[in-house]
Amino acid sequence: MKKILTLIVLACTLTIASGSAFAQATITTRKAKISDFTSKTTRMVLTGDAIFDSAFKEEVNRRWLISPFEFCSQEEFEKSKNSTSYYFLAPLDSRNKKEAEPGVAVLSLIKGGPETGSADKTTFEVLSLPYAAAEESTGREYVFLPVLIDIIQNYMRSASLSDAASFSIPGRKTNKLAKASKMKVVISKNDIAPSVTLPDNLEEKNIFVVDEEEADKVVSGYETETLVSYVVAPSEPQKGSSCYVMLVSADTHEVYYYSKHSAKDASKIGFLSDDIKLITIPRTKDNKILSILGK
Repeated sequence: MKKILTLIVLACTLTIASGSAFAQATITTRKAKISDFTSKTTRMVLTGDAIFDSAFKEEVNRRWLISPFEFCSQEEFEKSKNSTSYYFLAPLDSRNKKEAEPGVAVLSLIKGGPETGSADKTTFEVLSLPYAAAEESTGREYVFLPVLIDIIQNYMRSASLSDAASFSIPGRKTNKLAKASKMKVVISKNDIAPSVTLPDNLEEKNIFVVDEEEADKVVSGYETETLVSYVVAPSEPQKGSSCYVMLVSADTHEVYYYSKHSAKDASKIGFLSDDIKLITIPRTKDNKILSILGK
């Protein structure tokens, strides 16, 4: 009986060991998938819009430091996107599942590869960051283009160091406002949803709602210890549309708040009451709330 039990235990051990080895051999982590990013050329895809392409090229030439890069046309992108030799940073129109037409434009970072094949060899979208309405944009994306490019670079730097960081993807819900409770917050009036009634005491909490021009000066002036608002939404919301709201630091371009909500009509475009509450909570003097937030 002892010999039989020993054989059973040995068989189970071998099965578990072989299963673990198989798992280690087949699972590719997100960090591993993008580990070759800095050694490969990133192709910056031009849109064909002369004004946007000029601004895009200027900011990429000025700011992109994390990998070799070159510019390419839409046609060249289509021809080379299945090559494992490249990553691509492509401004693309994005359509939600229930939208009839694309609502917003995104900066999409894509790892090139064949459409079929093993999991680590196929085309892989690393991240997708909304930057403007797909049609009739406000033009504010030109002010925030340096910010968005740095957000992508900052993510790739941290994602290459740890698996945990690789899942903190720009474009997913983010709330690090507890760490910014002492920082000034500047929100453009145009970034507040029409349906929202603002509290009277925001300035007491170091939160300022200002004209868009003043908010943009905060960004272009790299104002320190200051968060500034940015909203991306369709110019003509429809069923299935989404609105994206964010707060970013004006100097370091770190994302402190990012949220997405349904926006089937113009009354829901911008920061909602729930967003304003989340921004103000870490600034309360209630120590119990602060302790919950880890302050």
